[in-house]
Amino acid sequence: MLARNICFLLFISFPLLLLGQGDSREVPVTLETPYNTVLVHLHYLQPDTYQPAVAARTIYGV
Repeated sequence: MLARNICFLLFISFPLLLLGQGDSREVPVTLETPYNTVLVHLHYLQPDTYQPAVAARTIYGV
């Protein structure tokens, strides 16, 4: 009975977990923390999101 309840719970919650994994292509350019600055800089230098002007905004603080 317990195994059946656990399987049911996993069956119901798995699709909900997948919906929360949205792929956000836009990363906000903020310089709030050093971590976010590096994250944004490297994100916009990747081949699929290559925008050197946006990546440079983290260096120049514009």
